[in-house]
Order: sequence, then structure tokens, then C-alpha cells
Amino acid sequence: MKVETDPFVTAPDPPAGMGRPGLFGQGFPWPFGTRESAVLVVAAVVVGLLLLYFDTARSMASVWYRSETFAHGFLVAPIALWLVWRDRHRLAGQVPRPFYPALIGVALAGFGWLLGELASVIGVTHFALVLMLQASLIAVLGLEIARRIAFPLAFLLFAVPAGEFLVPAMMNVTADVTIAALRATGVPVYREGNFFLIPTGAWSVVEACSGVRYLIASFMVGCLYAYLVYRKPMKRLAFVAVSLAVPVVANWLRAYLIVMIGHLSGNKLAAGVDHLIYGWLFFGVVITLTFWIGYFWRDPPQPAPAAAVGTAGGGAPTATGSLLIAAAFVLSLASLWPAALAALDAPRNTLPPALAASDLAGPWQPAAPFTAWKPAFESPRAELDAAFQRDGAAAGLYLAYYRDQRQGAELVSSLNALVKTSDPSWRLVSSGTAHLAWKGRPLQAKSALLAGPGQRLLVYQWYWVDGRLTAADPLAKLYLAWLKLQGRGDDSALVVVYTPFVDTREAAEHTLQRFVADMAPAIDELLERAAGGGRP
Repeated sequence: MKVETDPFVTAPDPPAGMGRPGLFGQGFPWPFGTRESAVLVVAAVVVGLLLLYFDTARSMASVWYRSETFAHGFLVAPIALWLVWRDRHRLAGQVPRPFYPALIGVALAGFGWLLGELASVIGVTHFALVLMLQASLIAVLGLEIARRIAFPLAFLLFAVPAGEFLVPAMMNVTADVTIAALRATGVPVYREGNFFLIPTGAWSVVEACSGVRYLIASFMVGCLYAYLVYRKPMKRLAFVAVSLAVPVVANWLRAYLIVMIGHLSGNKLAAGVDHLIYGWLFFGVVITLTFWIGYFWRDPPQPAPAAAVGTAGGGAPTATGSLLIAAAFVLSLASLWPAALAALDAPRNTLPPALAASDLAGPWQPAAPFTAWKPAFESPRAELDAAFQRDGAAAGLYLAYYRDQRQGAELVSSLNALVKTSDPSWRLVSSGTAHLAWKGRPLQAKSALLAGPGQRLLVYQWYWVDGRLTAADPLAKLYLAWLKLQGRGDDSALVVVYTPFVDTREAAEHTLQRFVADMAPAIDELLERAAGGGRP
């Protein structure tokens, strides 16, 4: 007796001249059996989804290509396919049976993609596309097969280039730990934000020092390793937890050692390119040791079960027509969301917004600029950067107005910042929150202390989204998505006020609070006029 080991078992050959069961019943000359049909239908669904959401798929691939942090994305799909092939013995005899309730998942993922596009949150669109692909495969292949390939399906989520939101927090923690370790070993440190001075030179913790790329790489490889080496769930969870903790701690130690090597060598070592080389070598050694130690607690491999001959899983093979119908439902449902986006994302106003300081009427009078600093926000449709004075106090106002937003030209984006870490002149010293009064209503803004050439600035910032005010990035994105869902466009702006930090923080805060209280009506009216005919 020959044991069938293919993922799907074909139906017994019909009598001569009858042909295989097909879309139109017995006797129609459909040349493929259940196994081949399932593979072709799955391939058609995947290709169809990628064509429908080509721009989203392309943006994912572009991130893989240009970012070392997410270059592993090119390997995710091949690894997932290899995992399915590796477990082909457990799949032998399973018949694909469409599971139509999974179409709800396709619809929800599609709606999530629509919201992500409307709010210009590219990470949401990436996750939504992968989740839609997973739900589509479950809908076509059925629950039993999906259960047996659950890990390869879940592994596809590593294709999403996500995790950069952790960079600021991990930069701060890395700086805290590095400076604490330096002081503990007798090295005096003067710190301003993530910049610090030691007797032999100046150092800074930038994005590459955050350790996010180590964390993401270790997490993906750790999950794969735990799945392949362990069988007990607790062992798998424990190893994944270790794969998350080790790169974080290793990055702290790496940062400290690099600074110490530079300090002890008079900055002849651990500077420039060898800074990165030492980092990756150290990370590679630590992760290799982790996996080597974890291998001692491996579980014996699960023996491959003997597959039943015929149609294991019960019942006759699924007709090819059922698979095609399920695929048609999936692709029809998936096609609704790009069409909805085209209708909702159409330009509402072709007139450029106008912002002029002369239109701001209030007790503060225009004055000469007192700083060369300007927020680094990408490609606004209109800008205003002006200085004002009153009773000897000086304040600045910066507005960046956005409309018809797209990637690279959007209000809320990781590309936008008050000061970029690559700025050679200005740096962020500290950040927090501030409480203001806006037209008699309370307003919570983000605050920042900036240091530049011979000058310090206290800065407050928040977003204006069609009259709504918020300093929270996620809430601003939700406001934008809600506006577009109502067909009202996406007119929005960044509002920044700033003043010189000369004497005390209290004096600078008082200046900004008074400026906002006095000028809020004029600023709001200016932004409303800029929106103008943007509303239907």
C-alpha cells in the first residue's frame, strides 16, 4: 500500500471517459483534482489580493528594500511556505472545505485597510493586507487545514514592517542605562536629552542605537526557533520571552561598551564604521549563545503520522466549484474597499490654502524673527512662520497646513519632528505636556525644550483637524479618518508656538500661555478660512 504524503489528496480516478468532478459536475473535462485545484485557487486568491492592493504591497516591499531593520520581510513568505511543506505529512489526507464565516474577517480587514488609507497610517494598511490574506486562505481552505498551518499563517505577520514607534522610548531608555552605567564606573557625565558629554568627547543616542532592529530580528527568529525546537507551549512562550528580553539588555550593554571603548582608547576605537561593526558582532554573539543554550532544552521531534489513503478528514473530496465560489466571494468582497477609497479620497478643493501673518488680528504685533529654527514637517500645502511681540515679550507661531494628504506629505508622520536627530545645530533637551486655554476651553499640548546655537526655545505643539484640537497622534489620525468617511476632505494643520527660554521656565511658560489665550481666536479664524471651500 502506498501512503499519500501530499498536502491534499486527490479523488480516485473516475471511470474512463468520465473526467474528474468539476465546476459543472461529473463528466466535465476539468483536468485537475482536488489537490491541484486547491493550489491553483489559493494562488489565484493571493495574486488577486496583491493586484487589488498593489500600492500597499509595493510600499511594504519598498520598506524591506530600503531599511536594514525590515530586510527580513523578503524571507517571510518563503519561510512560511517551507513550514507548510515541512508539515506536509500532517496535512496528508486533509480536504479543503471553504469556511464562509471567515469572510467576516476579510470584510473587517478590508475596512481596517480603508481606515488606514483615509488616515494615512501606512502601518495599519500593511497589517490589514496581511490579515485579509490570512482570512482569505481560511475562507477558501477551511478551518481544519487552517488549524494545521496556524503557525505559518501567523508567521506572515512578520512581513509587516512595524516597530519603529518603539524607537523614541528605547532611545531614552538606552541613554538612561548607558549614562547610569558610566557614572557607576566612575566616568563623569553631563547630559542634555539623549546627548551627553564625558571627559573624552561627546556622544548621542540616535535611532540606530535604540536597539529596535535587534529586537525585531531576535523576535522573528526566536518565534521560528521556538516553533521548530520545542513542542510544549510553555517552553515556546518562555523562549519567545527570552528572545525579546535578551536583545534589549544586550543593546544596553553594547551601548555602554562602545562608549567605554571610545573613552579608554581616546576615541580611536568604536567610532565611525567600526561602531556599527562592533554592535552587530556583539549582537550576533549574544543571540547565538542564547539559541545554543536553548537547544539543550529542546523537545524530541514529533513523529510524522501515517496518513490515511483516500479522503482523510471525512467525506468526499470538495468539488472544484466550491473552491472557486469561495475564491470569488473573497475577491469580490476585497474589491469593495479600493472602490470605496476612490470615492471617499477624491480631492474636495483644488484651491491652495492661504496663510498670512497679516491676517492675524490681535494684541500681539508682528516682529522680526528671533530664531532660525523651524519645525521639520514634510511637504505641507501652506506654511506660516512669524514672530510677534507684546510688552517686551516675544513669541513665534508656526502653522503647517495639509490637504489631500498622501505618503510623504501628511500631517502625522514618523518623518515629521520638531527637531530631527540628524540636525547638526538643534537638539531636543526634554519633552512633556503643557496645559493651555484655547478660546476659553482647556487644551493639552506637547511641550519641548530645544537647544541650538547660543539659544534655547520652549515649544508647544498640537494639531488642528477641521476645528478639533488634539496633541495625540492616534487621535488626530482618527479625526482625519472620520472626516474622510463623511466625505469632508482632510484639511488639518500643525500649530506650534515658541518663545526664547532665557531666565526661568516659568517665565517662558507664562509668555506662551498668554500668547495662546490672546491669539487663539485669530489663529482659529485663519485656519477656518484656509479650509474654506474644502468642505462640501
